[in-house]
Amino acid sequence: MALKRKESIDHMDTVNDLVYKKAKMGEYTDFALECDGVEIPVHKVIVCSQIKAFAAACAGGFKEGCSGVYRMDEFPLSSIRHMVQFLYTGDYDLPSDADKSPSDQNLVPPPSHSSSSSSSSSSSSSSSAAITTATVTADLSKNLVAHIHMAEIADYYSVPRLKELVHKKVDETLQLPWSPEGFAGAVTMAFKIGDDGVLRDKLAATVADHLDDFLRTDSRMNLFTHDASFRVLRLPNEKLKESERRTKEWQIQIKKSLELRTRLAQQLRSEPLA
Repeated sequence: MALKRKESIDHMDTVNDLVYKKAKMGEYTDFALECDGVEIPVHKVIVCSQIKAFAAACAGGFKEGCSGVYRMDEFPLSSIRHMVQFLYTGDYDLPSDADKSPSDQNLVPPPSHSSSSSSSSSSSSSSSAAITTATVTADLSKNLVAHIHMAEIADYYSVPRLKELVHKKVDETLQLPWSPEGFAGAVTMAFKIGDDGVLRDKLAATVADHLDDFLRTDSRMNLFTHDASFRVLRLPNEKLKESERRTKEWQIQIKKSLELRTRLAQQLRSEPLA
């Protein structure tokens, strides 16, 4: 029974992927989503069955129903593409090759040649490592912003399954190497989404883990724009760091005391009795 269920699920995944490929090629489609002047062909049965706004536009005598095109200029084009992928497959890939700008593609280092000298190979390897690290670090906020746009779409069109998926992908993104660059902007975006306390809690916890990056007097990262909130948060953070410093000092003293007691005990055991 379990095997049949697995085969059924695999079959549906195959069908969904096939239909999605047909949609990307514009085959058998009967509706389109437009963003930034670009039309994305889709199937009504796929999109209207999952998003009520699309169904209402098609069935309620609105202009979208007549034109067969639904405009979505409130969101980035890349986010609309990801939403379409989700509606067909239940998932979305980020980033996709279609969303990479020329500058992103230029970050890929050229392949090394076997005829290069060892010094050139070493230099190329170091350069490649630096580029890779920089790219992955930049991906933290870049990918986070992209996921938050998807959370906005999920909230705007009331798609709970998409919101749950976004939460999982945000968790994965937050495992990338930490960088405060652009993170404040992502937090600001997330706190503008209505009724998504889960997402806000995730980002707030990350800010708390890296609070020093946002509480330096020389760089507030535009997160705590109100001076009062900045100062209120800085004071307990400084007290916490002082407490941690004292705790470490006590741990060192305790360790030294234990070592001294161990040495004295060893000496007493080694000395002959009078």
